[in-house]
Amino acid sequence: MKPLRKKPRRAGGVYIAVLGSAMIIALLGLCALFGQRIEGRIVADAADIRQAQLNASSAVELALLTMKQDTNWRSDYSNGDWFTKRTTGAGTCTANVVDPIDGSLSNSTDDPVVVTGIGYSGQAEQRASVTMDPRKSPLSCLRSAIAVGGNVSLSFDTLRTDGLITANQISSSGSQVYGSVQATSVSGSTFNGTTTQITSDKMPTMPDWTSVFNYYRTNGVQLDINSLPTWATMNLARNAGMENTISTADWMVAPSGSTATIDQSSQQHSGSKSLRVRNRSSQYTGPAQPIDTYVKAGQEYYVEAYVYHATSILGLIPVTKAFHISVYTQGSGDSGPQINATSDLNANGLQWTRISATINAPSWSGNLQYAYVKFACTDSSVDFLLDDVVIRETTSGRIIYQKVLSPSVDRLYTGAPTDPSGKGIYWINCGGNRLVIERSRIQGTLLVINPGANSCINNGPINWSPAVAGYPALLVDSDDGSTADFTIGATNRALSEKDDGVDYNLDGAAGDYIFASEIRGLIAVRHNLAFQNRSLIRGQIVVGNNIANSSGELEINYKPDSLLNPPPGFWSYIYQRRTNSVQKVVLP
Repeated sequence: MKPLRKKPRRAGGVYIAVLGSAMIIALLGLCALFGQRIEGRIVADAADIRQAQLNASSAVELALLTMKQDTNWRSDYSNGDWFTKRTTGAGTCTANVVDPIDGSLSNSTDDPVVVTGIGYSGQAEQRASVTMDPRKSPLSCLRSAIAVGGNVSLSFDTLRTDGLITANQISSSGSQVYGSVQATSVSGSTFNGTTTQITSDKMPTMPDWTSVFNYYRTNGVQLDINSLPTWATMNLARNAGMENTISTADWMVAPSGSTATIDQSSQQHSGSKSLRVRNRSSQYTGPAQPIDTYVKAGQEYYVEAYVYHATSILGLIPVTKAFHISVYTQGSGDSGPQINATSDLNANGLQWTRISATINAPSWSGNLQYAYVKFACTDSSVDFLLDDVVIRETTSGRIIYQKVLSPSVDRLYTGAPTDPSGKGIYWINCGGNRLVIERSRIQGTLLVINPGANSCINNGPINWSPAVAGYPALLVDSDDGSTADFTIGATNRALSEKDDGVDYNLDGAAGDYIFASEIRGLIAVRHNLAFQNRSLIRGQIVVGNNIANSSGELEINYKPDSLLNPPPGFWSYIYQRRTNSVQKVVLP
């Protein structure tokens, strides 16, 4: 038998094994490379995502910066994208700003806004949004009792406040200044409070004088300057036609110590009565009307009356007699009355004759004790009749005198409009006419535009407050800005219904109420302010240009009503992030 022969093994199996091992190693290498590439792509995408998030945040901040720098952004920018694909150096961004209430940015400054930032980097896109709520921030000038954009120059004045006085420069000569003072320059030696020099960048923020009054003109009720009366139509005399019962409040015998009989007569120049004057003790004796409630030292007055006397020859030929009109004043520091009188004013007998004159009221020393206008005939034996007396100032301009103005009451002139909004906002374009406000009670905001020279709150009591807490009482503006000047010359004498015969309380009866002479609230004057007499402000004063004065006393009792409730034009919006409103936005 032949032995079996073993088949020889093929050498290809080793090759296959080696080849398989090589393929496995190669696959492992490829897997490692793919893994690195994937990891690299993940890292790159993560970086893009993070950069896109940063770009989205940048878009939000850029939009907020625009809102801060552009006070008119609501009208300058539309609802939607404010910019698109703006480069950031590492990608781009888009800002979208919308009003979530009604989709309009411009129709309400009190609406919130939603700011959405969209960031791009590589293939990544990220979105973030924040809701911004508006908050009114008062201008820093409202932290001062007196804030002046220009200079305060005082000469023999008294400026008194319990608050802060801020101005560019403050100088005081022969004056008394009470209160804390801050200015870039302080000169003089009559400051009774702390004085601090500051740099100009530390000055308080003043209103935008070109637009601060827009709200009040747009939302206020217009008054007609030409419908206001002038002094030529006024008569301060009481019971001037003698039609009412003669009382010492209206007519008395003067001067003190003289005697005469005065009563009503049915003989008259007009109406049905006149004042009969008989049995005079001297040529200086005559009927007099007290004027101490409104007389102003040195003020010129026009005085007029009709007189009748029966002096004649045989009852047929009239005889002329001389009459005098006199103004008496006496102060607590005077040793006797101060008198200004006319020269002879001739009146023919047997007829009514008009006598008239302009007379300056004498000045007095100390507190006024009395003042009156007197009519007398130089012949003490002559009895006479007096009728239709006129007493008025010879002041120019339009006047608001012994009037009431409130949201629902406007007594400035016949047919004057009221404010249906209830806010008591009124404005008047003076057109260069002088405006004088005196002896009135105002509950509201009055914007005075284009006042003429010497426009003022005049020498006399005033009771004034805004109808809305924090709103201004008085605003003064002009088209050119440089003629928006005003003077506050109110006195500290009370506003009396009894003295003026006016129902200031609107209860239907005059004579019961007395009101303190003061202005409550904010006063804002675009250009220059001056002051006279002794005025009291319970609030604050903001002046665009200067306070320059030569005599007078002004007291400001600082009340922060406008600071706590800033009125239109005296605040700026600060937009604050609503709590928990910052969020990532899902791509649409």
